[in-house]
Formats: sequence, structure tokens, C-alpha cells
Amino acid sequence: MKLPELLHVPAIELIEPNFQSLISDTYTEEILLAAGKEAKLVVNEKGWPILLALKSGETWSGAVFVLRAPVIEIIEKFEGIDGETIEIDTETLIKAVREYYLDILCADVPPAIEDFSADRAEKVKGLLAEVWGNGAGENCLDCGCGSGLGAVALRSLGYTPVCCDIDPALLALGISKERLKKEETMCVDARYASCYLPPCPYGLALMAGTINDFTAHIWQEVLDELVETCEQVLITVESEKEAQMVSSWLAAEDRKITIFENERDAFYDRWVCLISPA
Repeated sequence: MKLPELLHVPAIELIEPNFQSLISDTYTEEILLAAGKEAKLVVNEKGWPILLALKSGETWSGAVFVLRAPVIEIIEKFEGIDGETIEIDTETLIKAVREYYLDILCADVPPAIEDFSADRAEKVKGLLAEVWGNGAGENCLDCGCGSGLGAVALRSLGYTPVCCDIDPALLALGISKERLKKEETMCVDARYASCYLPPCPYGLALMAGTINDFTAHIWQEVLDELVETCEQVLITVESEKEAQMVSSWLAAEDRKITIFENERDAFYDRWVCLISPA
């Protein structure tokens, strides 16, 4: 359900310019300074404020507190304006907020050139089925999801993908081809995934780039964050050297790391790092 429908308003503009900015306290200050003659305060299933919407003239604007803590002044501002309280569970709201920002992204960014391979998607599906088996609706963080190849494979096995990538054109492509769903997708830097997501049972990083001396520090940050956010993690790389490098980064007493060659794919997903609790 789209955000205006949840709030029972014709339209609303969030003051945070993109999904990544939802963690910034700057926008809390901005909504506190905004004028309003009518207000709506959204609280979650625990009674915690997660969105404040204000009407000025005929226009509604809002600020979201799902990824940052509200302050007492938010409640005081609401109480000083004529308005209503709406209860919406956190998961429903965050899906609507993801969809809101993906609507903006797809309107502003042309899709990338098609890069999907049905053959590779089938090979990835086979790998996931062998390692994890069928899902039962469990969330899997698809880290660096691109245009949605991993999401297709995960969904076909019964997992619920939660997708992130920093490349808006690839996300726009995935949405346009219906491989990605707006309510499941975020344009964020995967190095900070835990700021935007609760812990997930599963995490996936397909073809984790080309890892060399120039990119290693970036990939180490991304994969560290993935492992910290997810209980079971599967990472694919092109070469055994890259797999050994990834293993050395993620080694810890509380983790079991298994490296194996994936003979289904001669290139993209040739080597696999499987990380699970020790």
C-alpha cells in the first residue's frame, strides 16, 4: 500500500530527500521548524512514533522515524496541532517508504542497459537450493542486488529478498523488468546496511565485484557489514584468490567459513564463501 493511502491523504512529500537520509537527525530539526495547521502522528505496534505528517495549506509533508529515534519535541509538536493518531506496524510503513523513494528514483533515473542472464539466474538458483534449500518466506538481504538476478533466484525458492544497491540505474532497470519490487528495495551504500535493516537470517552477495588491491578495502567494509547483519551468508567471487581474501577478512571464532568451487558457473559465481555461526 502506498504512503498516502496509509495516511489517508491525497499526497505527501517526505522531507528526507532519499532513503539514505532517513538516518539523519537533521530532518528531525527540519520537521520541528515546519508550519502546520493539521497533523497526523503514526505510531507502530508498540505505540512508538514512527512518522509525523503536517498539513500546510493544501500540502502534506512528513518525516520518518523508523531508522532514527524521535525526540519528545515531536510528540509535543503534534499535541499542539489539531490532528489524529494512526497505528501502522513498522514493517508496513517501511515497505511504503521504500516504495515512495523507488517511485522517485524510477521517475528521475533512466534504466541501465539490460544485463540479465536467465541461464545465470538458474545456476544461482541451483547453488542456493543446494546450500540453503527452499525458503519459507524468510528474509534474505541481497547485497549489491544490481538489477535483480539474485532476487529472482531467491523468490523462486521461497525467500523474501530485501535488496540494496548504490547504483540507481541498475535498480531502475530491475524495477522496470519487475525483477525487483519497490517495497523490498533500497538505494543505499551496503557499507552501512545495518543502519537500514534489522538482522536478517540470510545474506547474499553475488559476484562481489573484482577484488584487487585498489578495491579490497571497500569490499571488506561491505562484506563485514553483511556478515554482521545476517546469520547465514553466501558470497560468490570469480577466483579462488578472491575467495581466500574474503575468508581472511571474515575469519572469527564465532563463525564457520567454508570455501568451495561452484562448477555450475565458469566465471561469475565460480568460487563460493559460505559463512555460518560456528
